[in-house]
Amino acid sequence: MTPTVIQRLREALATRGKPRMEAAIAAVEQELAAKDAEIAELRKRPTLDEAHAEFGRFSWGPFDPHRTLASLYAQCSEKARAEAPK
Repeated sequence: MTPTVIQRLREALATRGKPRMEAAIAAVEQELAAKDAEIAELRKRPTLDEAHAEFGRFSWGPFDPHRTLASLYAQCSEKARAEAPK
């Protein structure tokens, strides 16, 4: 729930006006339904492990992102060690 929905619900409860309270509750229900739909959509996507396994099947040749990132990490680590105070 977003703060604006919570704030509307608090205002409706504070004023104790039945139509305002019903409208605020309906807004909260609508927000929750939208979040449920968003979560359901996200669950359809592959997990990080599934995506990694899928990309791991390919032969990247000289453009292997894993090798490139490992090399870049090693270079940054060496530079950080060299610049570290002794």
